[in-house]
Amino acid sequence: MNSGKSVGSISDVLDDALKTAYMCREEGDDDRTNPLFISLAGHSKTESIKAWARKHPEINLYIMKAISDETNYIGTPLFGGNEPAPNGEMVPVLKRGLVHTLDPLERPNSVLFIDEFNRYSTSDVVNLMLGLIHNHEIPTPGYERNPDGTPSEYRHFPNLLFVCAAINPDDGDAYS
Repeated sequence: MNSGKSVGSISDVLDDALKTAYMCREEGDDDRTNPLFISLAGHSKTESIKAWARKHPEINLYIMKAISDETNYIGTPLFGGNEPAPNGEMVPVLKRGLVHTLDPLERPNSVLFIDEFNRYSTSDVVNLMLGLIHNHEIPTPGYERNPDGTPSEYRHFPNLLFVCAAINPDDGDAYS
């Protein structure tokens, strides 16, 4: 896979991530590829990802656009503060009402695209989102339920194939 080099198109990278995700699902492996696309604004990262999804009608592409710190793509506060997990550890959580913002990821063959990921600048929000990217779960101490009705510490998204993100560097000279 692309290890920091500029290789192939966004579509090629996403095709590789999709192939890897299907293979991992088949083998029961959680070692997925989660591409990060970095380029200056105006390089059509978002449009390229949307075009890729249109070529794959089996994919449920869910887009979260970070428009400012601690907000989701519609400007609703995302971070609910820290709450104690059942083990007593304090963990960052989504606001209670916004846990369901991610409900579309329950659909089969979901891919999450986080646009302008770098706009999530507080460490709590970044850690929350990185947990979603890496483990495909978010902490939800006490307000999600397991199938047996007991409280769950996390909400897991088993239908989430992979996450991709795009960022623009803050400084236009950063990549020249």
